[in-house]
Amino acid sequence: MNNKEFTGKVLNLLSKAPDLKNFMQYADATTKTNALDAKTKELISLAVGIYAQCDDCINWHVEAAIKAGAAEEEIIDTLKISVAMGGGPGLAHAVKAYDYYKAHVKS
Repeated sequence: MNNKEFTGKVLNLLSKAPDLKNFMQYADATTKTNALDAKTKELISLAVGIYAQCDDCINWHVEAAIKAGAAEEEIIDTLKISVAMGGGPGLAHAVKAYDYYKAHVKS
């Protein structure tokens, strides 16, 4: 599922569970740049998504990292860190993340 589809599903859920809006406001606030730039935050988020084995998180943050200017080498470094921290399951999800990256990057 791409980010647009995921966002639609989140908005649908929020219409039925408005108390989740506080969480979404907090999550949105974390994307504001202070000490870390947007690309760094997206790469960290990608690593955490892989570690957490969250496919939707992985897809979201791969797309966001690309939009923030992440190069293939930066994505790969992020995947390596995720595998080091997450072992075999990290490797399985790093492969998914790289496949998603390759499918969404402009050659």
